[in-house]
Order: sequence, then C-alpha cells, then structure tokens
Amino acid sequence: FSKIACAQGIQSFFTDKIPFSFSSGLYLADKIVQMMRPFLDEAKAPYHIYELGAGLGLLSKNILDILQAKYPYIYERTVMHVCEYSEKILLDWDKHRVFESHKGHVITEMFDLTAPVFSAKPHFIIASYLFDALPCRHVEINKTDISEILVRTFTSQREATRRCLKEISLDIGHLQQAV
Repeated sequence: FSKIACAQGIQSFFTDKIPFSFSSGLYLADKIVQMMRPFLDEAKAPYHIYELGAGLGLLSKNILDILQAKYPYIYERTVMHVCEYSEKILLDWDKHRVFESHKGHVITEMFDLTAPVFSAKPHFIIASYLFDALPCRHVEINKTDISEILVRTFTSQREATRRCLKEISLDIGHLQQAV
C-alpha cells in the first residue's frame, strides 16, 4: 500500500483504499467485519464493539454501514461504542451528526486509555493508530546494565513545508496528466 500511496501522492487521499484503509476506510472496515463476523454469529447479543481513539469516527461509521447493508441480523444486535479522549471531538460528532444514520446503535463516550473503564463488556476493541499516541519508554538492556534511551524525532518547519510543496506540485502534474 505504501508504494502505491507514494506514487499517487495527495490524490490517494481521495481514494478509499489508500491511505485511509489503514485507519478508517471501507476496505479496512470490511476486513474488520469479516474478522468479527464468525465470533459475533456465536456471541450473546447485544454485541458491544469499542473503537478507542476514533478520531473522525469514520471507521466506526463504515463498520456500521457494512453491517447494516450486508449483515442486518448482526447490525440489529450491535452497539458501537465510539470513544475519544477529547470532549471537543465528541461535540463535533454531535454537531456534524456523524452517526445520525445509526441512531440506537452508537454510544459516544469519553475514554482515557491510561485508566480504561468500559461501560459494557466489550466483544471487540478496535484501536487503529491509538497505541502510538501513548507515552512510552525506550529501554536498552545489555549484559551489565539497563538504561533508558531518549528517542527524539523532528522535522524543521522549513523542511516539512518544502516536502509538502514538492509533493503537491508532483500531484498537480500527475492529476493534469490523468485528465
């Protein structure tokens, strides 16, 4: 996927499979549904599925859209807990009515992964791109001692801007050729 996304540049943000399939697209949602379906067929309803760190909420919405269209017998017994740490994001979901088409099947919740509390026993937990946002420590162990390693990555604003402008100019040329 990454080679294709790189070749397509910014236009890949307007396709479903790349790069959104890694975090929220229909492609990933369908794969998750296919993975969950055999378990949900056997589980006791209602099915509680949690998406932690849901961001825009698109992955949860896409999963519910697929369940509603392809597996209505599972959809009718599913409750999607769409969770975020930021109250502002929850308010944005309400403001933009992201889950309007799935009333009765969605519970939006504040959720702190560092002190998790589940409002219902989860059947599945989805955490796409969440764990890399947690604070972590890098430890090196050798024969005689254990030490913590400071890992620091950054890009200067100038370098980031230069890369972005270069990619945009490549994409515009690519799109012009395609048209």
